[in-house]
Amino acid sequence: MRSGWELIHRHLDEHLDQGVFITDPRLQIIYWNRWLEKHSGHQAAAAVGRNLLEMFPDLASRGKDLYYQKALAGQMVLLAHRFHQYLLQMPPDIANHHLVHMPQSAKIVPLMEEDQVIGTITIIDDVSERVVREEELQSHIKRLKKTEETLRRSEAYYRSLIENTSDIIMVIDEEGMICFTSPSVERVLGYFPGELNYLQVRELIHPEDLPKFNEVLQILIRNPDTIFSVEARFRGQDGSWHTLEAIGKILPGRREKPEVVINCRDITERQQAEKERLRIVKLESLGILAGGIAHDFNNILTGILGNLNLMVMEPSLQDADRVRLNEAEKACLRAQALAQRLLTFARGGAPVKRPTDISKLLKETANLTLCGTNIKCDFFVPEALWLVKVDEGQINQVINNLLINAQQAMPAGGSIAIRAENVVVEEDAELPLPLGKYIPLPKGEYVKIAVADQGEGISPEIGDKIFDPYFTTKPQGSGLGLATAYSIIKNHDGYITMEPNAGQGSVFYIYLPALKDAIPFPEEEAIEPLTGQGRILIMDDEGIVLEVLSEMLKRLGFEVASARDGGEAVEIYQDAQGNGQPFAAVILDLTVPGGLGGKETLDFLKEINPQVKVIVSSGYSDSPIMADYEKYGVQGVISKPYRLPELSKVIHEVITKKQN
Repeated sequence: MRSGWELIHRHLDEHLDQGVFITDPRLQIIYWNRWLEKHSGHQAAAAVGRNLLEMFPDLASRGKDLYYQKALAGQMVLLAHRFHQYLLQMPPDIANHHLVHMPQSAKIVPLMEEDQVIGTITIIDDVSERVVREEELQSHIKRLKKTEETLRRSEAYYRSLIENTSDIIMVIDEEGMICFTSPSVERVLGYFPGELNYLQVRELIHPEDLPKFNEVLQILIRNPDTIFSVEARFRGQDGSWHTLEAIGKILPGRREKPEVVINCRDITERQQAEKERLRIVKLESLGILAGGIAHDFNNILTGILGNLNLMVMEPSLQDADRVRLNEAEKACLRAQALAQRLLTFARGGAPVKRPTDISKLLKETANLTLCGTNIKCDFFVPEALWLVKVDEGQINQVINNLLINAQQAMPAGGSIAIRAENVVVEEDAELPLPLGKYIPLPKGEYVKIAVADQGEGISPEIGDKIFDPYFTTKPQGSGLGLATAYSIIKNHDGYITMEPNAGQGSVFYIYLPALKDAIPFPEEEAIEPLTGQGRILIMDDEGIVLEVLSEMLKRLGFEVASARDGGEAVEIYQDAQGNGQPFAAVILDLTVPGGLGGKETLDFLKEINPQVKVIVSSGYSDSPIMADYEKYGVQGVISKPYRLPELSKVIHEVITKKQN
C-alpha cells in the first residue's frame, strides 16, 4: 500500500498543475505537493507534520478555518476567486513586482474511509489568467458602455449647444445654398427655424459685403483644412441689417460634396459700443482740453474784470468812459457764462447751489433762448411759487436744452408752454403721469416744471432712450443735451422725465426740491463794495490774478500779502502768527499746477491755527470743496472771475463770521 501512495504522490507531483495538500482530522499536513512547493515557498519536508492553522495563521483570522470544520463534517466546500480572492497566502511575484497574492480558487473535500472522515484534501487552482481574461472582458464591456454613454451624452450635448447657443449655426453647400439653421436664427434675425432652408445665403448678405464673403468661401472650398472668418451684414426678417462675425469650416467626411458649417455671432451692439467708446474717449480728451481752457480763461477774465471794476471806481472818470467800461464788464460776464458752459461740458461738475426764484430764471432763460425765433412762449407760473436751491447756471443749461429741442421740433413755428406749480409729497410715493409712467420721489416739497411744445412728439418706442448718452434722432445731433440735463437734475436731487405723445407734441417734466420758507439770494447788481480793515493773505499761481486781487483788496482797505503757491503761503502765514501780526483771512486758489494747491494748503494752515478763516477760489476745479465748502472747514467760496462787490461781500461775511 505504501508503494501505491508513493505512486499516487509522484503522479500528483509530476502531472498535476494544481496545488494539493492533505490533512488529517486534526488538520496536521500529511501531504504537500510540488506545485505548492513552487508557489508557496514552503518545501514539503517543512510543511508535512505541521498544523495548517499554525502554518497559515491568517486562515483563522479571516474565518476560513470554518471551511475546514465543514469539510471535517463531511461537506465539500468551493471557494471562488471572485468572492474569496485566495485561500492560502502566496508570496508576491517579486520578479514582476506584483505585490499581490496569486488569484486562487479552491476546493476542500472531506477525505473518507468507510463513511468516516479521516482528513481533508484541498485542491488549489491558479486562476490568474482566467481572472485577467475576466477583468479584460469586464473592462472591455465597461469601455463599450462608457463609449455608448459618451456618444449618447455627446449627441445630447451638441444638440443642446446648437439649440440653445446665442450664435447662429448655419450649414451651406458649396453653391451657397442654406441646408440648416439653428433655432437662434429667430432671435438674431427674426426668421423661423427652417424658413431659410434651400435659399441662397447670398440673398441675405448686404451687397457691399458680398464680394468678400464669396472670396473667403471659395478659398475655403479650395483649401478644406482651413478656417475662414469674415464680418458681413445680414438682412433680418424686418429688413434691418445685423453685422455678423462668421467663422466657417468644411464639415468632415463631406469632401465629395463639401458642406460648410458657419458659426455666426451678432456683433452689431459690440460695434456700436466700440464706436461709442471711441466717441467717449474723444469727448473726454475734449473735456480735458475744455477744462484747461476754461481755467486759464477764467484767470484772464479775473484780471480783466477786476481792472474794469477798479477803473470804474476812479472819481475822475468821465461818464462816457464809465458807460464803455460798463459795456466791457457786460461782455466779460457773457464770456464768464461761456466759460461756465465749457466747465459743465468738461466735467459736469457738482452744482454750487443757492436759493433761487425759479420763475424769474425760467422767464429770463426762455426770453434769451427764443429771442428772434418764430416761437412764442407762454408762461403759467403762480406768484406764490416756492424757491429752489439750485446752481443757476446749470439749471439755465437744462431749460435752454429743452427749449432748443422744442424749437427744432417746430421748424414752421408754434408756441411753447412753460408751467410751474408747487407739489407736496406727503410720503414716499410715485406720482403718475399719463400713459402709465411713474415718477419716484421721496417725501418732501417740490417745484414741478413742465415744458410742452406743439411738435410731432416722440414715440413711446424711443421715449425711454432719449436721456441715454449719445442717443439722438437728429442727423447732426450729439445726443449729449438731454443726457447732460438728466445728470444735472439728478445732481440737484430732483427728477426729469417726459411724456411721449407721438403726433401731439412732447412734454418734459422737472421736479426740483423746494425751499418753502427760504429767502432769495440777493441780486448781484444790488451789492455795493464793502470796505474793511486787517491783513489778507492771498495765494494764486497766476501773476495777473495776484496783481489785480491785491489792488482790489487794497481799494477795499485791507493790507495784502501774496504767495505764488501753497508752500510759500504756509511760510508767510506761520511767520505772521509768530510776529503777532495774524491775517484776518486767507484766499486760496484751489488749482495750482505743479505746486501745493488750496486743499493741501488748508490742511497745513489748520495745523498752525485751527481757527484760520479761509476763502477758496478757482476758475476750474472738480474738487467738491467748491460745492460744499463748509463741510471742509472753509468759511467762504468765490468763483473766478469775480467783481469787486462780490469779493467784498464774501470777505466781509467771512471776517465777521463766528467760528463754530
